[in-house]
Amino acid sequence: MRFSLNDAAGFLSGDTVRLAFVIHNNGTQALTPVTASCCSLFRRMRITASGVEIEDIEFLSRYAELMQMLKPADEKLNDLMEGWGAGDAATLSDQGYADPIPAGAERKVLCKLPSSFLSSKKKIMLSALSSLTIELELADADDFFAEDNCNFTIIRPTILASVLSVDQAVVNSFSQHLLTGKSLSYNCMNTAFNFKVAVTSSTFSLPLSRGFSRLSCVIFSFHSGVGRE
Repeated sequence: MRFSLNDAAGFLSGDTVRLAFVIHNNGTQALTPVTASCCSLFRRMRITASGVEIEDIEFLSRYAELMQMLKPADEKLNDLMEGWGAGDAATLSDQGYADPIPAGAERKVLCKLPSSFLSSKKKIMLSALSSLTIELELADADDFFAEDNCNFTIIRPTILASVLSVDQAVVNSFSQHLLTGKSLSYNCMNTAFNFKVAVTSSTFSLPLSRGFSRLSCVIFSFHSGVGRE
Protein backbone atom coordinates (compact mmCIF):
# COMPACT_ATOMS: atom_id res chain seq x y z
CA MET A 1 0.00 0.00 0.00
CA ARG A 2 1.58 3.28 -1.10
CA PHE A 3 0.52 6.92 -0.71
CA SER A 4 2.17 9.98 -2.28
CA LEU A 5 1.64 13.29 -0.47
CA ASN A 6 2.17 16.33 -2.69
CA ASP A 7 1.14 19.96 -2.62
CA ALA A 8 2.61 22.99 -4.37
CA ALA A 9 2.23 25.43 -1.49
CA GLY A 10 0.83 23.58 1.53
CA PHE A 11 2.34 22.70 4.89
CA LEU A 12 1.36 19.29 6.24
CA SER A 13 0.42 19.02 9.90
CA GLY A 14 2.00 15.62 10.52
CA ASP A 15 0.29 14.85 13.82
CA THR A 16 -3.11 15.00 12.08
CA VAL A 17 -2.26 12.24 9.58
CA ARG A 18 -4.65 9.30 9.82
CA LEU A 19 -4.97 6.14 7.74
CA ALA A 20 -8.55 5.21 6.89
CA PHE A 21 -9.71 2.13 5.02
CA VAL A 22 -12.60 -0.31 4.76
CA ILE A 23 -12.33 -3.96 5.79
CA HIS A 24 -14.75 -6.23 3.96
CA ASN A 25 -15.31 -9.63 5.59
CA ASN A 26 -15.45 -12.15 2.74
CA GLY A 27 -15.79 -15.18 5.01
CA THR A 28 -18.70 -16.99 6.60
CA GLN A 29 -17.69 -16.19 10.19
CA ALA A 30 -17.41 -12.95 12.12
CA LEU A 31 -13.94 -11.44 12.52
CA THR A 32 -13.07 -10.56 16.13
CA PRO A 33 -10.07 -8.22 16.45
CA VAL A 34 -7.54 -9.17 19.13
CA THR A 35 -5.36 -6.05 18.77
CA ALA A 36 -5.93 -2.64 20.29
CA SER A 37 -5.30 -0.75 17.05
CA CYS A 38 -6.06 -1.55 13.42
CA CYS A 39 -2.56 -0.24 12.65
CA SER A 40 -1.45 -3.71 13.77
CA LEU A 41 -2.62 -5.02 10.39
CA PHE A 42 0.69 -3.83 8.93
CA ARG A 43 4.11 -5.35 9.55
CA ARG A 44 6.25 -2.56 8.11
CA MET A 45 6.08 1.16 7.32
CA ARG A 46 8.51 3.21 5.24
CA ILE A 47 8.50 6.97 4.67
CA THR A 48 10.63 8.31 1.82
CA ALA A 49 11.09 11.60 -0.01
CA SER A 50 13.03 12.18 -3.24
CA GLY A 51 14.24 8.59 -3.04
CA VAL A 52 15.76 9.13 0.43
CA GLU A 53 14.53 6.98 3.30
CA ILE A 54 13.29 9.08 6.22
CA GLU A 55 11.88 6.35 8.43
CA ASP A 56 11.64 2.57 8.31
CA ILE A 57 9.77 0.72 11.06
CA GLU A 58 9.87 -3.05 10.89
CA PHE A 59 7.63 -5.23 13.09
CA LEU A 60 5.19 -2.34 12.98
CA SER A 61 2.26 -4.42 14.24
CA ARG A 62 4.01 -5.33 17.49
CA TYR A 63 5.40 -1.82 17.94
CA ALA A 64 1.99 -0.18 17.36
CA GLU A 65 0.36 -2.58 19.82
CA LEU A 66 3.03 -1.86 22.42
CA MET A 67 2.63 1.92 22.07
CA GLN A 68 -1.14 1.50 22.35
CA MET A 69 -0.78 -0.43 25.61
CA LEU A 70 1.21 2.44 27.14
CA LYS A 71 -1.50 5.03 26.51
CA PRO A 72 -3.93 6.17 29.24
CA ALA A 73 -7.33 4.50 29.41
CA ASP A 74 -9.30 7.37 27.83
CA GLU A 75 -7.01 7.47 24.78
CA LYS A 76 -7.23 3.70 24.42
CA LEU A 77 -11.01 3.79 24.41
CA ASN A 78 -11.10 6.69 21.96
CA ASP A 79 -8.68 4.93 19.60
CA LEU A 80 -10.73 1.75 19.85
CA MET A 81 -13.89 3.59 18.84
CA GLU A 82 -12.11 5.29 15.93
CA GLY A 83 -10.49 2.03 14.89
CA TRP A 84 -12.16 -1.35 15.23
CA GLY A 85 -15.24 0.06 16.93
CA ALA A 86 -15.97 -0.51 20.61
CA GLY A 87 -18.21 -3.36 21.70
CA ASP A 88 -20.94 -2.93 24.29
CA ALA A 89 -18.66 -4.24 27.06
CA ALA A 90 -15.85 -1.72 26.41
CA THR A 91 -15.33 0.73 29.28
CA LEU A 92 -12.63 3.06 30.60
CA SER A 93 -11.49 0.33 32.97
CA ASP A 94 -11.43 -2.39 30.29
CA GLN A 95 -10.96 -1.48 26.64
CA GLY A 96 -10.35 -5.03 25.39
CA TYR A 97 -13.69 -5.44 23.65
CA ALA A 98 -13.49 -4.61 19.96
CA ASP A 99 -16.69 -4.95 17.97
CA PRO A 100 -16.58 -8.03 15.66
CA ILE A 101 -17.09 -7.55 11.92
CA PRO A 102 -20.05 -9.76 10.88
CA ALA A 103 -19.74 -12.21 7.98
CA GLY A 104 -20.30 -10.51 4.64
CA ALA A 105 -20.21 -7.04 6.23
CA GLU A 106 -17.69 -4.25 6.00
CA ARG A 107 -16.41 -1.59 8.38
CA LYS A 108 -14.48 1.64 7.94
CA VAL A 109 -11.61 1.94 10.40
CA LEU A 110 -9.19 4.73 11.26
CA CYS A 111 -5.76 4.73 12.88
CA LYS A 112 -2.82 7.01 13.59
CA LEU A 113 0.55 5.94 12.22
CA PRO A 114 3.27 5.70 14.92
CA SER A 115 5.82 7.81 13.05
CA SER A 116 8.37 10.07 14.75
CA PHE A 117 8.69 12.15 11.58
CA LEU A 118 4.96 12.76 11.30
CA SER A 119 4.73 13.41 15.05
CA SER A 120 7.15 16.34 14.81
CA LYS A 121 5.66 19.62 16.02
CA LYS A 122 6.96 21.39 12.92
CA LYS A 123 4.78 21.63 9.84
CA ILE A 124 6.13 19.80 6.80
CA MET A 125 6.69 21.87 3.66
CA LEU A 126 5.40 19.49 1.01
CA SER A 127 6.83 21.42 -1.95
CA ALA A 128 10.32 21.02 -0.47
CA LEU A 129 9.94 17.23 -0.20
CA SER A 130 9.54 15.83 -3.68
CA SER A 131 7.28 12.77 -3.67
CA LEU A 132 6.80 12.32 0.06
CA THR A 133 5.69 8.67 0.14
CA ILE A 134 4.23 6.43 2.84
CA GLU A 135 4.49 2.68 2.21
CA LEU A 136 2.73 0.04 4.30
CA GLU A 137 3.20 -3.73 4.10
CA LEU A 138 0.32 -5.93 5.22
CA ALA A 139 0.96 -8.61 7.85
CA ASP A 140 -0.41 -12.18 7.81
CA ALA A 141 -4.20 -12.39 7.79
CA ASP A 142 -4.55 -14.51 10.95
CA ASP A 143 -2.30 -12.35 13.17
CA PHE A 144 -4.89 -9.86 14.40
CA PHE A 145 -8.22 -11.74 14.49
CA ALA A 146 -9.28 -14.43 16.95
CA GLU A 147 -10.57 -16.70 14.19
CA ASP A 148 -8.43 -18.90 11.94
CA ASN A 149 -8.43 -18.86 8.13
CA CYS A 150 -9.60 -15.25 7.96
CA ASN A 151 -10.76 -14.01 4.57
CA PHE A 152 -11.09 -10.26 4.16
CA THR A 153 -10.31 -7.47 1.71
CA ILE A 154 -9.02 -3.97 2.38
CA ILE A 155 -10.65 -1.43 0.08
CA ARG A 156 -10.65 2.36 -0.35
CA PRO A 157 -7.49 3.15 1.64
CA THR A 158 -7.16 6.88 2.24
CA ILE A 159 -4.78 9.24 4.00
CA LEU A 160 -6.58 11.97 5.96
CA ALA A 161 -4.62 15.00 7.14
CA SER A 162 -4.70 18.76 7.63
CA VAL A 163 -2.71 20.76 5.08
CA LEU A 164 -2.23 24.42 5.96
CA SER A 165 -2.40 27.03 3.21
CA VAL A 166 -0.31 30.15 3.76
CA ASP A 167 0.29 33.36 1.87
CA GLN A 168 2.38 32.91 -1.28
CA ALA A 169 4.93 35.37 0.07
CA VAL A 170 5.61 33.01 2.97
CA VAL A 171 6.09 30.07 0.57
CA ASN A 172 8.47 32.18 -1.54
CA SER A 173 10.44 33.09 1.56
CA PHE A 174 10.93 29.43 2.48
CA SER A 175 11.84 28.55 -1.10
CA GLN A 176 14.43 31.32 -1.25
CA HIS A 177 15.87 30.07 2.04
CA LEU A 178 16.36 26.61 0.56
CA LEU A 179 17.69 27.89 -2.77
CA THR A 180 20.53 29.69 -0.97
CA GLY A 181 21.78 26.31 0.25
CA LYS A 182 20.28 26.49 3.72
CA SER A 183 18.15 23.72 5.21
CA LEU A 184 15.04 23.05 7.27
CA SER A 185 15.69 20.69 10.17
CA TYR A 186 13.21 18.23 11.68
CA ASN A 187 14.03 16.56 14.98
CA CYS A 188 12.57 13.05 15.20
CA MET A 189 12.61 12.67 18.96
CA ASN A 190 10.93 9.26 19.23
CA THR A 191 12.44 7.30 16.37
CA ALA A 192 11.93 3.57 16.87
CA PHE A 193 14.38 0.82 15.95
CA ASN A 194 12.75 -2.59 16.21
CA PHE A 195 14.40 -5.95 15.78
CA LYS A 196 13.64 -9.53 16.71
CA VAL A 197 16.02 -12.11 18.15
CA ALA A 198 15.63 -15.76 19.13
CA VAL A 199 16.62 -16.36 22.74
CA THR A 200 18.29 -19.77 22.95
CA SER A 201 20.17 -19.43 26.25
CA SER A 202 20.09 -17.58 29.55
CA THR A 203 22.41 -14.88 28.15
CA PHE A 204 22.10 -13.09 24.84
CA SER A 205 23.15 -9.81 23.20
CA LEU A 206 21.24 -7.24 21.18
CA PRO A 207 23.46 -5.51 18.60
CA LEU A 208 22.42 -1.91 17.86
CA SER A 209 24.81 0.46 16.11
CA ARG A 210 23.73 4.06 15.62
CA GLY A 211 26.17 6.84 14.73
CA PHE A 212 24.05 9.94 15.38
CA SER A 213 21.44 8.89 17.93
CA ARG A 214 20.99 8.96 21.67
CA LEU A 215 19.35 6.03 23.40
CA SER A 216 16.27 7.21 25.25
CA CYS A 217 14.35 4.05 26.13
CA VAL A 218 14.56 0.28 25.75
CA ILE A 219 11.40 -1.83 25.77
CA PHE A 220 11.31 -5.63 25.61
CA SER A 221 8.36 -7.74 24.54
CA PHE A 222 8.37 -11.53 24.64
CA HIS A 223 6.52 -14.28 22.85
CA SER A 224 6.43 -17.83 24.19
CA GLY A 225 5.97 -19.35 20.76
CA VAL A 226 2.43 -20.49 21.58
CA GLY A 227 -0.57 -18.76 20.00
CA ARG A 228 -0.57 -15.51 18.06
CA GLU A 229 2.48 -13.35 18.29
